[in-house]
Amino acid sequence: MAFVIFVVAIGALCAVLRYPVLMMLPLGGLLAIGVVLNGIIVHAHLGVIATEVFGSIAASQFAYASVSLTHHLVRSKEMMLQAQAAIGQELRAQLEVPRSLPSELSLLMAQLQLA
Repeated sequence: MAFVIFVVAIGALCAVLRYPVLMMLPLGGLLAIGVVLNGIIVHAHLGVIATEVFGSIAASQFAYASVSLTHHLVRSKEMMLQAQAAIGQELRAQLEVPRSLPSELSLLMAQLQLA
């Protein structure tokens, strides 16, 4: 079980360091070999070894995917804010808000204030 937790940390680290996803294939193989050797050394049952092999490979892939997706979502949110600011700036430049009222509305406002 501790090995699977270690593998999750490795998968997350690979995602944080932005390693390509194909790097996870040889890493998964090395992890599987390590789990098998550890199982043989401690004389674990074959089913336990198989479960740990599957768990270590799946855990590293899951950690890599979850950290990568989280990083992508955070990054896209930052880019979205920058895009919104740029769109707002462009709209303000093209569609300038009038600073004074047209003469007809100005006359009506003066009449309302006098009433």
